[in-house]
Amino acid sequence: MLLDKMMLKVSLMNNKPHVFTEIPMQKLAFIKHLAVAGMGFEPRWTKFMRFLGSMLLYSPYMRKFSEGHFDDPFQDPTEKGQFSNIAGKAIADFLSKRIDQSIMTVNYESALKILRLPVQGERPDLIAFRGSPPYRFTIEAKGYTRGPGNMQQHKKQSRSGLLKAQFSRASVAYNMYNGIKVNYWDPENENFNDEGNIKLFSLLSKKYYTGFLSFLNYGEKVDEFIYKGEKFWAVIPWNKHEIWNKWQAECIYYCLQKYRIEVILPKEIEKYASEGLPHGIEPFGNEIEEGNLLYIDNDRIGLRIFPNFKGQ
Repeated sequence: MLLDKMMLKVSLMNNKPHVFTEIPMQKLAFIKHLAVAGMGFEPRWTKFMRFLGSMLLYSPYMRKFSEGHFDDPFQDPTEKGQFSNIAGKAIADFLSKRIDQSIMTVNYESALKILRLPVQGERPDLIAFRGSPPYRFTIEAKGYTRGPGNMQQHKKQSRSGLLKAQFSRASVAYNMYNGIKVNYWDPENENFNDEGNIKLFSLLSKKYYTGFLSFLNYGEKVDEFIYKGEKFWAVIPWNKHEIWNKWQAECIYYCLQKYRIEVILPKEIEKYASEGLPHGIEPFGNEIEEGNLLYIDNDRIGLRIFPNFKGQ
């Protein structure tokens, strides 16, 4: 069920003794982060099949979601390892929003490319922004079927790479098929200060929202609504069937028999795409209300799903 909720058992450490906490993660939130985390800085409408694929391809793994772990339906170690990897990245992205209140995350490689820096050597997975003026932190994301591996090595990789940051996180989800645990650790703060954060935040957020703007340009607005004091569009990206090839159209038709899936976009998305996110923007607050199949993340991008909708 899309309303299922998983309790993440999280170990926090910031150069001090461990702090243990439980953080709820709704299945709809997990699907959003699974689809968007690591998509690059321009998640265009052509990549929307990743949303659908995340729901369909990996739905068997989510059958025991509410029990606090994933299922292993196919007993295929290669595919199980692949899912563990992307699930670990989704959980890291989710926790960066819940714990560190980040506004936006993108691939670390995306930041390198937009600054025309070489993509080489050891580097973390994600770069995240928060605060006013915006500052950045980096995240090394892992997902393992058993133990957490070498946390010292993960911490080292989280602060590697050409783009230094105010701090870094090593987020390691493990024991994923028995009872998920997450180490969300912060290596020693390097007290890094870089005025280039504002420029990079502006460049990346323009690209990020330009990509999502294409969902609006090629899809159909089906609703305008206010949620928690902000205005949003609900968009069905696949209504213009001529933009899809045959196999995509068949897949979308099948999905429409099971779900009506809407992408939620901020009403000011055109402004964000042309000017970037305003520096003083606050995290939206990404908690799903009980019984609500609507999830809007700190970046103001979300999903709304109606089960058993019959497509036309």
